[in-house]
Amino acid sequence: MRSAVLILSALWAVTAPQHSRSIRAYLRAQLASAVLLEGVLAVGIGSDSPAYAVLFSLATLAILAAAAAVAWECIGMYGGKMRLVILLESCMVPLMILGVAALTLHRQLGTIPSYLWIALLEGALLAALGLAIATAAPLASGRTRLVAIALGVLWLCQACYEYGFALGLKFHPETWLTLNEWLPTFLVATALSWLGWKLRAQEHTISDV
Repeated sequence: MRSAVLILSALWAVTAPQHSRSIRAYLRAQLASAVLLEGVLAVGIGSDSPAYAVLFSLATLAILAAAAAVAWECIGMYGGKMRLVILLESCMVPLMILGVAALTLHRQLGTIPSYLWIALLEGALLAALGLAIATAAPLASGRTRLVAIALGVLWLCQACYEYGFALGLKFHPETWLTLNEWLPTFLVATALSWLGWKLRAQEHTISDV
């Protein structure tokens, strides 16, 4: 059910009118990931198997790489040097949160498990990309602004979830495992559905003028 919702929302967004190559790549990565992981489960490979973990990791890396390309393109209006400055500034707060979270976990657990490190690093990257693309929203127009709003909010929400998952899993496992069953899918599906709807609405507005 979760994968079906994600596939439909990604398909809705990827078929909406948009002309950016990086945005198309990101939406296609989301769609391909949802289809791949649903297909893997359909053939009997469990979500707790090593094969699924490898495929999930590869799909996540592809999505994150595509997200970085979108953020880089959206802040392109600021020019080369300013674009680098924005990226560096966007990394400062996420890295500070990453350091505090890692120190907190180290004091409480001693050795931080690799899966918690992955959640912390993914959260830091998503937060940096979300802050960077949010910077472009006020000056952007048209489809670029819609993308900056939708994906900026999505990535910041995902970052908060990853930080919370890393910090809370060891102490409230049932709560976070329950949230993990639906919240990540809900965040992505909501953002992509809204983006697909707004892109179509803007296309109709343009065509009516």
